[in-house]
Amino acid sequence: MANGPITPATEMRDPATMLLWSVGRAVEIWAGIRIAGQNDRPVMRAVAGSVAVQAGIWLWSKMGDNMNKALPSIEAVQQNKIVDMFLSYIMRAGIMAGGMYVAGFRKNVIRDGLAGAFVTEVTVIAMNGNAP
Repeated sequence: MANGPITPATEMRDPATMLLWSVGRAVEIWAGIRIAGQNDRPVMRAVAGSVAVQAGIWLWSKMGDNMNKALPSIEAVQQNKIVDMFLSYIMRAGIMAGGMYVAGFRKNVIRDGLAGAFVTEVTVIAMNGNAP
């Protein structure tokens, strides 16, 4: 785990950090949708999903005092809240699918959102879990 929780402030400190997180997330989404069988412009779909998630993080950070709080998905993992992890996965999948839909993709966006979010959720668990 990092020295502290990943917060929107951590991620948005500078454009390079935000870009690195977004590119890394796009690679995760790309891997997930390729494993799920997507062959129609998977890179563009992954970028659309990642941009949508980044926009969601930005919007969440603007609600109340969320800028310095751990993201809900990270908090769920760190506190071993299985139901909250599942809900985070479903919400992230919806955001990714919505981003792909807004970008003009119409086929398999739900499958691709679920697949991309799965790989991202596994990464969040691996980076923030409390494994002994």
